[in-house]
Amino acid sequence: MNELLQKRGVIIEAVLMKSITLPSGLATSIEQKLQAEQDAERMNYIIRQEKMEAERRRIEAEGNRDA
Repeated sequence: MNELLQKRGVIIEAVLMKSITLPSGLATSIEQKLQAEQDAERMNYIIRQEKMEAERRRIEAEGNRDA
């Protein structure tokens, strides 16, 4: 679009695009990628929680041992 309009002396600085419809295959791929990223973040969260729980149990066991 810029190439066509530049020849006529029109300079495009910004274009607002609305209602873009992606091909179904592309939309599905994007959704799957986003879902995979969310699943990975969920697993990272679970791993962090489990590590903190293991640390808590270790500290509790040391306290019981020392008592």
